Amino acid sequence: MNRSLQPNPGVLFAPRLGVAWDVNGDGKTAVRAGLGAFYVRERVNSYLNIVSNPPSVATIGGTRSFDNPLTPEAFGASFGSPSIGFAQESNASHNYQWNIAIEREIAHNTTLEVAYVGNKGIDLVQNNDINGVAPANRLAWVQSANNNANLRPIGIYGASKQITFWDHSGFSIYHGLQTQLVSRFGNGSQFQASYTFSKFIANSALADAYGGLNRDFTTTDATNPELDRGPSATDRRHIFNASLVLNLPKLDGKSGVTKALFGDWQIGSIVIAESGSAMTVYTPNVGGAINVAGPLGTGYNDNNRPLRVAGVSCSANTGNKEQILNPDAFTMTGFKLGATDNAIAGRGICVGPASFQADLSLYKNLHLGGKVSAQLRFDVFNVFNTVNFFAGSINNTYTPNVTLDSASLATATKITSTSLPASQNFGVASRAKDPRQAQFGVKLMF
Repeated sequence: MNRSLQPNPGVLFAPRLGVAWDVNGDGKTAVRAGLGAFYVRERVNSYLNIVSNPPSVATIGGTRSFDNPLTPEAFGASFGSPSIGFAQESNASHNYQWNIAIEREIAHNTTLEVAYVGNKGIDLVQNNDINGVAPANRLAWVQSANNNANLRPIGIYGASKQITFWDHSGFSIYHGLQTQLVSRFGNGSQFQASYTFSKFIANSALADAYGGLNRDFTTTDATNPELDRGPSATDRRHIFNASLVLNLPKLDGKSGVTKALFGDWQIGSIVIAESGSAMTVYTPNVGGAINVAGPLGTGYNDNNRPLRVAGVSCSANTGNKEQILNPDAFTMTGFKLGATDNAIAGRGICVGPASFQADLSLYKNLHLGGKVSAQLRFDVFNVFNTVNFFAGSINNTYTPNVTLDSASLATATKITSTSLPASQNFGVASRAKDPRQAQFGVKLMF
């Protein structure tokens, strides 16, 4: 008998294999490859939240009129209501990783490495609303303004009751071309540059640790899991990094003044350039003469998404740098309420703001006598004062005003027109990373 709340996996076998080959036997060309299976520690928030279920916790509320002692208490249906559940399966989240790399010394103390890296995630944790509305009931659910408990599978707990259900239906696949150039030269100086071209596909954002329903993580439609397959929130197509540590001569053979002023300087720099991360656009509700909450009718509104306008770029091309997403790329016109065949916009189809930053450091080393030395430090961050917007500050909630094909929500079936008020600020970034900053410092070593 299993005494745990969920079956535990047995022995987890995670084999790994690596090989390296000196191609010419001269230490200048190497081929390396590896593959392995790895298991992931799953999030604890979901397990912590299960203690809110009965019989661990039983919350009951009631009302009573104090001016009439004969009025009986009326208790709601929330007593004994579960809030979270787990699939009774013993799967453990894991991934397979593989890579092959070629490294070549292309000049004295200079190497170039080119590698292909793959990563496939299997049985990743995923959740959905197990009390979500079935496809056959979704139009009626929208027409009832999300207020007919009988349309939910477990309607006894009320129309608003959602039950987070965890399983291992998550998956991911990563393919990446990774390159690196390293060069070492005089006085311990070094230059290093790396570039990655990659694509990361998953059926959830894979960038959170929520313990319940969340629009970036929760399955949009449990009956159609392919709706959520797309670039993960951690997908960045291009990443470039470069760093330089330049140690200037100490001028030990020069006079004291010359050595003190011009000897033993260090110059350091880091440059980072990245394309934007994948973004998803959501439409939890639409307004107008009639408000429609959760037009998909699944019972969980936050992760509803609009329709995508074919041929229109998701990225804004205006003179307003804060306008990251293009409002014209989305619409609700033609959206069929509660229908499963809507061609809704996919996950991660938009790209957030790219970023570029260059930092510069200048150090002067001074010998103060004996074992005591000092270092004068001058650092400048974001030298070119580039504006880099936070992707998390972009308003990716598309909430237009619409008209329906009926004057009453109870008989409406389709959205016939869409207009987005300018006051919505859809696609606009509201925060940026730090501007150029400089600092001075003195470091004593003894």
